[in-house]
Amino acid sequence: MNNIYEPPSSDLVEGQISSDQVLASRGIRLVASIIDSLIMAVIIVPVMFATGYFESAMSGSSFELQLIVLPIIIGIAAFLLVNGYFLHTQGQTAAKKMFGIRIVRYHDGEIIPLWEIIIKRFAPMAILGNLPIIGGLFGLLNAVLIFGQEKRCLHDYIAGTKVVNVS
Repeated sequence: MNNIYEPPSSDLVEGQISSDQVLASRGIRLVASIIDSLIMAVIIVPVMFATGYFESAMSGSSFELQLIVLPIIIGIAAFLLVNGYFLHTQGQTAAKKMFGIRIVRYHDGEIIPLWEIIIKRFAPMAILGNLPIIGGLFGLLNAVLIFGQEKRCLHDYIAGTKVVNVS
């Protein structure tokens, strides 16, 4: 006879989504994120020096629109040049490729088209992170959520993605 008060049971293995997809570890995701950021910094920081962005910031003068917009446009272009092809074809940035992890759709494990990764995963966090006063809270929440059982950050929940090991 079934006990109606018995809790449901299942054979769950932490980090295992399906028989062929294991969630990437938090540590590997962190290191990959740091390396991706360093790659972009090598490109963006010289651009910011060349355009006078840092000089204007240090002088305390008001920024001209092109000093704000130009580094953003160059940063997006550089990001797409460095990562666009692999994100589109394999769901990987340069560092994710190095560490054998990839971004996939949460529900079916399929690689997501590049436009969808940009619009659903990167753009919302860029916008939320730059909101005055509360932007930092979104950044903090983004990082803290990875400590949940599903190992997903805020941007993963927004985009409906997860990061898995390739093999």
